[in-house]
Amino acid sequence: MSEEAAKKDLGDKLTAVFNGLTELRVFTIVDDVPVEISTTQDNRTIATFATVKPDVPALITVFNLIDGDVVNVIAPSLADNAEIRAYHTAQVEKSLAVLPANIQALVGLGKAILDEFT
Repeated sequence: MSEEAAKKDLGDKLTAVFNGLTELRVFTIVDDVPVEISTTQDNRTIATFATVKPDVPALITVFNLIDGDVVNVIAPSLADNAEIRAYHTAQVEKSLAVLPANIQALVGLGKAILDEFT
């Protein structure tokens, strides 16, 4: 592989990684849901959950970090459950609190990698 092709390949991989960082998703699912925890070759932990039930009660919050859009989905059966909603809100707040430092670290890493190859 030529040096130019290697740079393009690295650039494509970095773009894919950073594109995956454009959303923050918080799920609070109130049900027995099978969860599979696995580790990728690069030592990332992945939690995969699935359910065959069509109406699993859940609270879902998705933040688009680029344009600032926020989408909330609240199962009707949880709309009046203050305890679950407070828990979900706390999880969203914790996620948002660590986000700036994580993004700053990733940007620094990306710049360091690009500087190494340019």
